[in-house]
Amino acid sequence: MSIISAIIMVVRQSDRIMLVVVAAMSATRRMVTGPFFAMRPPPVDTKAIVMGILATLVIALFIGPAVAVAIAVMTIITVAAIIVVAIAPNGIRVGASKTVDLHS
Repeated sequence: MSIISAIIMVVRQSDRIMLVVVAAMSATRRMVTGPFFAMRPPPVDTKAIVMGILATLVIALFIGPAVAVAIAVMTIITVAAIIVVAIAPNGIRVGASKTVDLHS
């Protein structure tokens, strides 16, 4: 399969890809915002995580393995970006009072 046809396939499936990314983002945001914005143990939203995984699996079945791998990579990048964005404004807490500012 040529690169051009792969790109066309991804463009055709872009609405499904966005669904996966959005599902992953909502699940991740629920996982991430807990520990970083409140210093109590986070309630892990298992339902959101499971829904994100299920959505990814269903879409992988529809599209096929090559695009599914691309989606997985995009999702990982998205998750990493969300974690950085969630941490960055407040800095990372390292103990009781010391805060490491990522923007300095």
